[in-house]
Amino acid sequence: MTDRLTRRRMLALSSVAAGGAVLGSGPIAAQASHESYDETIESHDGTDIATTVYRPAGASADEPVPMILHSHGWSGSRTSGEGSFQRELDRGFGVLSFDQRGHGESGGQAHVQNPELEGRDVIAVLDYVEALEWVARDVGRSGSTSDGAASDPTVFAIGGSYGGAYQFVGALTEIARRGSTRFDALAPQITWHDLSQSLAPQGVVRTAWIAALYALGAGNVPEHIHRGFVYGLTTGQWPNGDTPGEPDLDNRFARNGPSGFVDDGVHLDVPVLMGQGISDNLFNLNQAWRNFEETLTDEARERSAVVGYNGGHALPNLLPAGGTWNFQDACTSGGSDGIAGGDVISSAGFEELRLRFFESVCDGEGDARDIVGSPYSLTTADGERCLQLDVLDDRTSLAAGVDLSVRNDGAGNLELQRADGVDDSAVANPDEFPAAFDPDAVAEAFEGTGFESDVEGGTAGTTTGVGAPVHLELAAGPLTVGGVPELSAAVTSVGVDQRVFFALSVGETPATARVVQNNMLPLREPEPVVGADRTVELPGVAVDVAEGETLYLTLSAISDMSFAHGSIRTPGAVLLEDLTVDVPLVDE
Repeated sequence: MTDRLTRRRMLALSSVAAGGAVLGSGPIAAQASHESYDETIESHDGTDIATTVYRPAGASADEPVPMILHSHGWSGSRTSGEGSFQRELDRGFGVLSFDQRGHGESGGQAHVQNPELEGRDVIAVLDYVEALEWVARDVGRSGSTSDGAASDPTVFAIGGSYGGAYQFVGALTEIARRGSTRFDALAPQITWHDLSQSLAPQGVVRTAWIAALYALGAGNVPEHIHRGFVYGLTTGQWPNGDTPGEPDLDNRFARNGPSGFVDDGVHLDVPVLMGQGISDNLFNLNQAWRNFEETLTDEARERSAVVGYNGGHALPNLLPAGGTWNFQDACTSGGSDGIAGGDVISSAGFEELRLRFFESVCDGEGDARDIVGSPYSLTTADGERCLQLDVLDDRTSLAAGVDLSVRNDGAGNLELQRADGVDDSAVANPDEFPAAFDPDAVAEAFEGTGFESDVEGGTAGTTTGVGAPVHLELAAGPLTVGGVPELSAAVTSVGVDQRVFFALSVGETPATARVVQNNMLPLREPEPVVGADRTVELPGVAVDVAEGETLYLTLSAISDMSFAHGSIRTPGAVLLEDLTVDVPLVDE
C-alpha cells in the first residue's frame, strides 16, 4: 500500500502498477516553460495539507486547463521532483500532488481513509482547485454563479494503492455531504473496495502484509490502529470489538473505503478507469470487480472499465507454490490481442490509457470503453493475451456433487481422508511439498514491529510434509479462465477456528501445479458447524491452460500470505459435502 513498500518489501511490482510516480522533495524550478510551486491548504479541522501545484505553460484565466489531483501510497509522500508529470503538463493538464494527512509534510495522523478526515481533506483540496482562475470550468455539472460563469472545476484524479483509495473516498464523501462531486473522472490503481476484507478476508489476517504495512506506517497512525494491528499480528484474529478490550478495526476499516458508502446507499456517478494487479495478493482483482459492479451507478458503469495487469502488491507464494508471471502486459502494451483492436499503447502503459480517458472526458465523450474496448480487459498470467470480457461471473460448473473430507493435525498438515463423487485419479495429495519455506522471510516481515516471530512447530511451514495441498482436477486444457470463480458446499467443521485456503492451480500434474497469479482466499469456521451452507469466492484470475495441462482446485491448510496465525492452528477436520466449483470459462 506504499511507494516505500514498493521498494523495500514488494518482490514483484510492475512498472505499470506503480503509475509512473516519482518521489522527491524540495523546491521545484520552472520546467520547459511549465511552472510549479508549493502550497499549504488548511483542511476542515485545521490540519495543514502540503501540496505541490504544477501549472502548464500558457494556462491562464483566458486559456484555462483541466486539473489532475495526484497522491501517494501508504507511508509515501507527494511527487515534487524535478521533471515530474511532464507527460500531463505537455498534454495541457495542470497537476496538484498532495501529502495525505499523517504523511510527508502534512499534519495530523493517518486514519487510513476515514471519510470524516481524509475524505474531507480531499474536499478542501477541491475547494482550493476551484478557486484557481486558470483551471477550466464545467458548465452544467454543479450549476453556475450569478454572473453566469461556471463554478465547477474540470478535475480528474490519479494514484495507486493508498493513492487510489483517496479518489474513491474523496468523491464519495463529497457526494454524501453535497449530493454531487466535482471530480469529472477517476483513474485509481491497485486499491481496495473493502479494506477489512483485503487485510483479513473472512477474518483471516494477512500477516505478511499487516506486518510490513505496520512496520512502515507505525509512526503515522493513532492509538486505535496501533492496538488493532498489534492484536491482529499477535493473535491472528481480525479485531471486531466482540471481546472486552478488543479494538474494532473490522467495522472502522470497512467504512474506510467504497464498501462503507455502498452500505449507506451512496454510489459514484462519474466514469472511472480502474487499473488492478491480477497477481496482487493484497488488493486482488475481486476488489476492482466489487468497485465496478457495486460502487458505481448504472450510468457511470456504462462509461467505465477495469484493466487488469500482472503486478501490484505482489509477494511470491511458497506455501502452496505459486506460479511466475510475465510483466509483459498485453492490455497496456498493445499488440494483436491488445486493447482497442491492436492499437499500440506506449511502454508507459496505464499512464497513457488514463490520459486518453481524461482527454475523452474533456471532449465530451467520457467513455472509458472507447479507450480500452470492453468493461474488463485482463492480461493473462503469461502476459501474452488481453481477454476482453463483459462480465467476470459468467461461470460454468466444472465439479458438482463432490464430497471431500480433510483433516488438519494442528501443525499445518492437511490430509485427504475421503473423496466421493469423483475418480480417485482426479484427486492428489502429495506426500511432500516441493517448495521449502524460508523462516528468515518471516523474521524480515516482522522486522521493526517490536514483535518476535515464532515459526516453531510448523505453524508457518517446514521443508517436508507441512503445507502439502490437496488438488481436485477440474478440467484438462486447452481452455481459458477469465473472471471470479466460486465454490459452494455444505460444511461440517470439527474443532475451533478451522481454516482452509482455496485457489485455482495449473500444472501438468498435481506435483507441478502452481497457484494461478499467487492468490488464495479462505473458508473460516470459528466454531463447530454441521452441514452449514457456505459459498467461497475464489480469487479472480486470467489464465490460459495449455494442452497437456490441467486446471485444479487447490485446498491448503497453509497460505504464506497468512503465515503463523492465518493457517489452521488446532487439530480438527472439515467435511465439504456436495461441493460445487463454478469457473468463468472464456469462449474463444
